[in-house]
Amino acid sequence: MWGVVWGHTITCLLQDALNEVGIHPIFRTYDMPFFMLISGYFLSFSMKKYSFANLIKNKVTTIALPTIFWILLSSKFSRIYPGYYFLWAVFFSSVIMCLINKILTHKILQIMIYALIVIILHCQPYSLENLPYLFPYFVLGYYGYEWLLNSKVKPLYVLPIYILGLCFWRTDYNIWNAGADLIGGGTSLIYAILFRTFIAITGIVVAKGVFDLLYTYLIEKHPSVYFFFINCGKETLALYILHPIILGKFIEKIVINISQHYGHNILTDNHLLLGYVISPLLSCAIMFLMLPFLNWCHRHRYTNILFGFKL
Repeated sequence: MWGVVWGHTITCLLQDALNEVGIHPIFRTYDMPFFMLISGYFLSFSMKKYSFANLIKNKVTTIALPTIFWILLSSKFSRIYPGYYFLWAVFFSSVIMCLINKILTHKILQIMIYALIVIILHCQPYSLENLPYLFPYFVLGYYGYEWLLNSKVKPLYVLPIYILGLCFWRTDYNIWNAGADLIGGGTSLIYAILFRTFIAITGIVVAKGVFDLLYTYLIEKHPSVYFFFINCGKETLALYILHPIILGKFIEKIVINISQHYGHNILTDNHLLLGYVISPLLSCAIMFLMLPFLNWCHRHRYTNILFGFKL
């Protein structure tokens, strides 16, 4: 979650600057696929515990309803992903998988249908909530994330492959620039899809290894910092919803005032300082300040339902 807030903070601080900060495109290669992988993994557990009807109701009340409410509110304040496309991608992916698994019980048939859905999603010009890009990772997380957890593949061995891939990576290949329409995109789009899939999967393996090492170090040396990030993980939905509002309502205005005062956005003068010092510290501060507010919300009945509820 920190990487997402960090990346959006960079976007906010850059404003409309054409240059990109080095670490930002790296986040974009794996962060949303990783989230979808984890979301699919959690759905696999939920489907073992709850009935089909309860699962659908829970997805509506924990994702769809709060997303609609905050879209209406945040569209007034934020220019950073005001539609919350990722939450819609999780919702639609969950509903699709619940329906298919309700109809079909044979795993091979399920996977064949999901493969067909992925192909269909890549054969239409409108990329609904980036589902052509994100849905495959949701399916992979549902069926294969437990294998990744127990895999003998060492992230250290994958790291050079990921770095080599980054040397050839261009932002033209991402879903926002290249799209996903195979019919209209031709062979160059096929290459972009295969390459960004390769980058995402190797990035996920490396990121998981880094997070495992980081958490092991923090729990031994700095347990308070460890539990801070654990609490952030528990509040992923709320943090994802709220941080664009804070960036759009407050931070963006500060950047605009700075630009007006100095005649240009001085934050873009030093991209290393912006990307590796200011943005991570500011994103951490935003999450740190949001947690007490969320704790207060959870203690009150009517504010608690703003971030989802179960019937």
